[in-house]
Amino acid sequence: MQVIKPDTLSLLHNTYGYNGQQFVVSAMSFFQLGENNNLLLENKQWTRLQPWLDEQLVLDTGYAKACGEILLAGTAYAPGGEAVAQMQVSVEVGNAVDGKIQKVVNVIGNRKLSIKGFMGTTKVSEAEPFTKMSLGFEQSYGGEGYMLNSQGKGAVKVKNSGADDNETFWPMPNLYLDGESIKPDKKPRTVASFLPLTLDHPKRMQLQGTYNQKWLDEVHPGFPDDTNPFFFNAAPSEQLLKGFFSPGQEYCLCGLHPEKITIEGKLPEVYVRAFVTQTERDGSENFKEIQTQIDTLWFFPELELGIAIHRGVLPAGDSAGLDIKNLLLALENIEDVPRDLSYFQKVRDLRLNKKTSMGNLFNATQLLPQLNSEEIQRRAGLFVDAQKELEQKRRTLREQLFKKLKAEQPDFDFDAAAIKAQKNKEQQSLDTLEQEPPPIPKELIEKKDFDLTPYLDWAKAQSIKAKSQIKKSLVALEKIKSETSFMPSEYEKDDAILSRINDVVLVTFFTKDKTPIDRETETTEEKITRVEKNGKIARRIGRQKAADFTAPVPMPEHAGKFIREQVIALLQKEESLIGRDLAGADLSGLEFKNVDFTDVMLEKANLNNAIFSNCKFDGAALTCAVLENTIMTQCSFVNANYSSVEACRASFNGCLFDHTCLMQCQFNLCDFSGAKFIKIQTMVSNWQQSVFNQAEFQAVQIVECNLKQTHWQGANLIQATLMQCDLQESDWQKATLFRCVMLKTQANKAKFCCVAAQRVQFSTEGDFTEAELSSGNWEQSGFRGLNLSQSNLSLSVFKSCDFGDADLSGARLTGTLFHNSLLFKVNFNNSDCTETVFHQSNLRKSQFKKALLTKARINQSNLREVLFEDCDTEYLQCSKAPSLT
Repeated sequence: MQVIKPDTLSLLHNTYGYNGQQFVVSAMSFFQLGENNNLLLENKQWTRLQPWLDEQLVLDTGYAKACGEILLAGTAYAPGGEAVAQMQVSVEVGNAVDGKIQKVVNVIGNRKLSIKGFMGTTKVSEAEPFTKMSLGFEQSYGGEGYMLNSQGKGAVKVKNSGADDNETFWPMPNLYLDGESIKPDKKPRTVASFLPLTLDHPKRMQLQGTYNQKWLDEVHPGFPDDTNPFFFNAAPSEQLLKGFFSPGQEYCLCGLHPEKITIEGKLPEVYVRAFVTQTERDGSENFKEIQTQIDTLWFFPELELGIAIHRGVLPAGDSAGLDIKNLLLALENIEDVPRDLSYFQKVRDLRLNKKTSMGNLFNATQLLPQLNSEEIQRRAGLFVDAQKELEQKRRTLREQLFKKLKAEQPDFDFDAAAIKAQKNKEQQSLDTLEQEPPPIPKELIEKKDFDLTPYLDWAKAQSIKAKSQIKKSLVALEKIKSETSFMPSEYEKDDAILSRINDVVLVTFFTKDKTPIDRETETTEEKITRVEKNGKIARRIGRQKAADFTAPVPMPEHAGKFIREQVIALLQKEESLIGRDLAGADLSGLEFKNVDFTDVMLEKANLNNAIFSNCKFDGAALTCAVLENTIMTQCSFVNANYSSVEACRASFNGCLFDHTCLMQCQFNLCDFSGAKFIKIQTMVSNWQQSVFNQAEFQAVQIVECNLKQTHWQGANLIQATLMQCDLQESDWQKATLFRCVMLKTQANKAKFCCVAAQRVQFSTEGDFTEAELSSGNWEQSGFRGLNLSQSNLSLSVFKSCDFGDADLSGARLTGTLFHNSLLFKVNFNNSDCTETVFHQSNLRKSQFKKALLTKARINQSNLREVLFEDCDTEYLQCSKAPSLT
């Protein structure tokens, strides 16, 4: 289901059976307590609530409630921070006309009741002063064995802890409803906490419906039809409203903040509108509104945070809500004229259409209350100010640039050039229909409230213009070529080759000289030298990053052998090769040991049958080089360029590839055993039948690569992404995968046996037909929608994994364990589930047609609407037996 909502709303949706199937939308709006009741961004509030959530506080269960209720998580604070023995806290919402909730609780310091002697003399200790007191169940009336609150105190004897064996102590409660006696007696007191009651609380359980054979035959797994609707309310009875809350209702909280004695305010004067696109029984789709109302108010006084839950209910056509295709939430002010259905349908279409979705992605105004005229005018002023600020920045930059140019070229008339440029710009503006839109104000960027459509339209227009201009330029260039007999320059001379070999240019070890240059005293020769040096470095860096190699001057056929001789001579003289240009060299058959090739240019080099042992190629460019039967052992390729390389049967055992460029390369039948790949990206490359056994991959991206029949035994992949790769018949036995992603991967007959994987994600477009995943250990991994038909998952463990909508038809699952996994709508037809264990997993809507379930075990799992048809269920163990047909 696709969801469209503003950032000020958090969404919870649920589908369950209660007098039919109910689809429930719960929109949570966060607001500031006090005079300023502005709505807050929901993503920032969860961090603030984390301490409460860590204590297992449940904000909501997603069920529609019979009436409004208030809930509060907080602490009583003594006024002014001065310790008191007793105080009151209170919560009040609403008024006498619209309905009102008022709860007052007396808060008492710690006391204990003692009974001494045979006659049972009782005595209550003085209340201990306190500055703050939690308002939880532990401080309320109750105790061990007391069904209404086993966590409390005052109801049950704790232990004999007196100095005298005849003296026994009972701790007294700290919280009492106003009007109830705080003196000790046998009469039970109200559990005075403000927190919600759990679903299994006795007061809620007495409202549940009848679970009998009729329910089992006709209603299961939904709630019984005679369930009291108040069963879904979680608050104590004194915190319930007769009706529902309205936007703008007043509230008052007392004694619940360390600094503010009283917090008063109003609920935000907005209401939530909810819309869904629902598929009807005839297959048609209808866009309709779900009416919402506020049925829950949460208060967190210490955080000065409130939550209003706007709830809406719609009859569902599917027990899992699969008939709901998309959902849209919006906010409107109570005094505004409501926008009609067609408006929100248009917003939905703009958000879901691929052509318009990007432009409307951050247009929060579409989903927020309508802007008044003052706000519209203010926003227009923001754009004007942003445009002025941009123009001032550009003006300052131009002035600085002209000042610098005038100092460097005093003879040139820059003022006249500037006037001419300004006239050309004005004329261009008059001739151009597509004016550049103003910059987006910072305030709106922070709010994520801006329309990108005009900016995208302008960029598209500029792109069309640029393409048109390029096309014209290419036509003009072809015309020039046809009119002039352009011929490439003569081949590179030997002296030129020798010159570039001896011209050492360092990039890896180059550090920019930060000494300021005195332009006035710098001589022409020094300037030329500086410019030439920087130019050489820039050209070398370009070659280190280029995906292809094009020689500025064609090399003669004998260039390779000539360079080979020079290299041999340099090594015999023990001279360094660092930073030399050896492009086109023929180094085939040579052996190099511990040679430093840092920043060496080896484009189009012939390295066939050469041996490189423990050599350093950091920053080297091997673009378009050929490496057949080449041996490279323990070599380093940090920031090297291997693009468009053609390698076959080459060995790279133990090599280091760190930030190495590997674009459009060929590595057929190559051995990378024990190699390390760190932060590399390879695209459109062929690695077929290559070996990566025991190799390590960290933060790598492998895109559109052929990895057929590759070997990855014992490899270790951390944060690796494989996108649109062909892994057919690849072997990953005993590999380790952590935080990896495989998108649109073809892995037919691939072997992932004995794999240890954690947080691995596969995309729905992947194909793992007949794949081997046996004896593996997978945790928190996603196989949603994956084609695993005819695959072998036997003896594997899948813990907290997502197999939703996956195809496991014909799969072998013998002895497999699915623990706490999502198996929603999985196709298990014709699968072998002999001795398979499904433990605490969600199997809802899955199908087991003609499946072997011999000796299988299904424990504490969701079996709603699971289809078992013509299955072999001999010795099947099920903690809650399904209906088998």
